[in-house]
Amino acid sequence: LIAYLQSNCAGIVSEVMFRESFLYSFARQTKRAVSLLGSCPKGDDATIAAGFTVVERDQVKKWKRGKTVVTMLSEFKFTMAFENNPMDGYVTEKIVNAYFANSIPVIFGVGEIAKQSMLQSFNPAAIVYCDLPMETIHMRRHQFKKKYESCEDLEGDSDRRSCRFKHVLSFSTEMDIYWKPCIDEIIDIERDNQRYESMLLEPLLPNNGKLSGIWNFTHLAYVLKTVYEVIAKGSENYQYNASSWSNGRVFLHNL
Repeated sequence: LIAYLQSNCAGIVSEVMFRESFLYSFARQTKRAVSLLGSCPKGDDATIAAGFTVVERDQVKKWKRGKTVVTMLSEFKFTMAFENNPMDGYVTEKIVNAYFANSIPVIFGVGEIAKQSMLQSFNPAAIVYCDLPMETIHMRRHQFKKKYESCEDLEGDSDRRSCRFKHVLSFSTEMDIYWKPCIDEIIDIERDNQRYESMLLEPLLPNNGKLSGIWNFTHLAYVLKTVYEVIAKGSENYQYNASSWSNGRVFLHNL
């Protein structure tokens, strides 16, 4: 049903705790496994909490060999395309990868400004947007950070990893109430095939692909520009290899 393909785990990037909390919350609330296609989250306990088994995860490692990101994501109706940092205007390849794979991107942002920026940059009818109040982010981030940092006093990588996982899992339980509306929407879309199919037909960019504002590219600018032009034109025959620009970054500032 839904894919999770990430290489930045909770603790490496502080904001990733929200992403992983959604992962566990989704598995817990829906009783459905989240397909872990990347290196995160780490550890057998984390794999099981996502509804996976250790054997299944090992099988995925073999299955994905030689496959591009887009090829892998094309096997799933939805993709958790949460950014490492939910900042206003910060967009990476995650949403575009899911779109090219015909997998509906599930994204989130922090506060009204980030929400408006994201929904101006991307067509709301083509994505699932998980909205979190700014005050919730600030409060939960502070609480989690104190608990998470306490794990650093433990000796041994295994003990620290177990401690961190315990806090992330507890944090995800606290976040259940905030994630529930978004999770319910994903399930509603899955059950309504007509709605699901109509979302796949929507263009990723709003206003028929016309972007307002200034584009500042920091990596592989010409490749990213080509990708966005392809989306805007709705090309069906574009041959795309996600790995060719997996580190690209775009900052969109809509005026």
